[in-house]
Amino acid sequence: VDGAIGSKDQVEEPLDFVQSQELPQAPFWKAATDKELGGLREKLTYNVVDLPKDRKAIPSKIVFTVKRDAYGQISKYKSRVVVQGFRQRKG
Repeated sequence: VDGAIGSKDQVEEPLDFVQSQELPQAPFWKAATDKELGGLREKLTYNVVDLPKDRKAIPSKIVFTVKRDAYGQISKYKSRVVVQGFRQRKG
């Protein structure tokens, strides 16, 4: 697969999960996303609850990044879940 760990290939960083699965590096992006979501579950970062009728869910997305070592070689495919925390309201 082009963009394997240790290569110096130019790799496109996807803008969303759907796009990540359409790229040749899809297995790497999927593994990074699974690791991120697994870590959030393991650390009990969130609870799944019913949303009150008068509330909206806080938007979230996955941010994808290629990490490179000092020689410019790909060292890691990283995936992070981010939320728009500034939209939170007490209550």
